[in-house]
Amino acid sequence: MTAASEIESQRSKAVTVAEDSVAVLAFEVAEAVLQRELVLAAEPGQEAVARALRLVPPQVEVTVRLNPSDAENLGAALEGTDEEGRLLTIVADDSVEPGGCVLEAGTCRVDAQVGTALMRVRRLLASGTHS
Repeated sequence: MTAASEIESQRSKAVTVAEDSVAVLAFEVAEAVLQRELVLAAEPGQEAVARALRLVPPQVEVTVRLNPSDAENLGAALEGTDEEGRLLTIVADDSVEPGGCVLEAGTCRVDAQVGTALMRVRRLLASGTHS
């Protein structure tokens, strides 16, 4: 191997390491911002349900799984038929993180938890990193 090709190989490896480091740092910043937004949100559980319902067709029965504290605070306001004709049933579920929700409508399942979304991004970053 010539000196020039060795230098190019080392430069390429350094760029790859830098790219991976930037992606990990960007993810950590995004995670911190999202966690802070959840703390500041007035009704994070209600906002999660609204986001998730956009993915569910109208006029279906939907089970809305919420963290017990969110279910206690929001259950009465959300349960019933929404403006799209969906029948919403609220279920308190310890496995759902505060401020998140999991919707079930027939065979459709929408997981609107920040932790789950962050885990998916983390897996994508890990599969895209270079060794």
